[in-house]
Amino acid sequence: MLIGYYGKTLSTMKKKLLKDTSWKSETKLELEDILMLTELCMEGNFFEYKQMYFEQLERAAMGSQISPCFSEFLMQDLEESLIPSMISDRLLLAYFRYLDDIFSIAKRSELPQILAKLNSYHPEIQFTHETMENSKLPFLDAMTEVKEDFHLRFSIHRKPTNTNKYLDFRSNHPTCHKLSVVDTLVNRAIKICDEETLDTELTHIKNVLMMNNYPKTLIEKRIDRMKILLNDPNLTQKNQRQDSEIIRRVAIPYTGKVSIAIGQAIKRTSDTKICYRLVNKISTMLSNNKQITKDQIGVYKLNCNDCPMIYIGESGRDIHIRAKEHMNDIRLAKPTSSPFSHIQEFPSHHFSPNNIVLLEEERRRFPRKFKESLQILKSSNYNCNKEEGIRISPIWTAPWLKNMKPP
Repeated sequence: MLIGYYGKTLSTMKKKLLKDTSWKSETKLELEDILMLTELCMEGNFFEYKQMYFEQLERAAMGSQISPCFSEFLMQDLEESLIPSMISDRLLLAYFRYLDDIFSIAKRSELPQILAKLNSYHPEIQFTHETMENSKLPFLDAMTEVKEDFHLRFSIHRKPTNTNKYLDFRSNHPTCHKLSVVDTLVNRAIKICDEETLDTELTHIKNVLMMNNYPKTLIEKRIDRMKILLNDPNLTQKNQRQDSEIIRRVAIPYTGKVSIAIGQAIKRTSDTKICYRLVNKISTMLSNNKQITKDQIGVYKLNCNDCPMIYIGESGRDIHIRAKEHMNDIRLAKPTSSPFSHIQEFPSHHFSPNNIVLLEEERRRFPRKFKESLQILKSSNYNCNKEEGIRISPIWTAPWLKNMKPP
């Protein structure tokens, strides 16, 4: 059962889905099924670190596809509950939101009251604020400035950590990727900047891209192209229609001229849009966010939780996999299992998969079997092994056992 704002969000989802039933034409699931699956997705946030498993108990998991939708339900409920009254009471003179970022206009003296009201919605949902300084206020990529005549000026906002580093034109990437860098920066500038700041921003883009080895003539051509594209309503509507259409796409690994030739051949013979994906990137060679652990293979001991008795074994796989198999043998009451036989003799005793310890790493099969037998002999007074492993001549065991530490 989800608690806290999880539970509140689920109740909000139920209320909205009951009110608007248009979703029923998209799925055969019932409302209770949707709520149950949502709860299952929000509860099932597990991750592994250093061979231990953890569960996220609070907050929506970052990177989860359902988290933005889940949060949006909550924000909509907050807005419906609080914002209309705050606007009617003139606490907020304007209110705009993009996901979890809010732009609002209010009197500075009213800020404490506004924050207190927003933070009263739920104890786990707390807001912070940023006020205008030197008549400027950043919001997302836009910098809003109040001029002396109280009109607004808009320009591009860059964080102090911005390095002006973009995809280098000399890098081994498809040309379309490099052109998209120019187009994206110009598109943002034209849509955000006003007439007073646009030329300055375009000059900045040109200088920065030239620092990243883009040809000046190419940059100027792309700027002119984007101006025509964004200022012509017919072209804009055509692009919007194309975006809404279902287009077949093929992603080709980019290796240079060969990939371009293959892509052009596909274009000539079919109505397919070609995309290129990179392989063998430097980032994948130098860094790996996935946890890499070396399998623990060799001779191990499994400790009883309730007495000094141990079980000695060997495995050519990771010993933690073997520990899980021992737990299954105990659960299934397998008579051939030595740990289960110990529990039969002492019903109150238990074995845990976390109580397995690697005694000696050994990846070769026969040496591993040999060392297992030595460890069984060394711990013969306090192990629960039914078998002694492979038979070893006393001529060999005597000197080995004399110098071995007890497991």
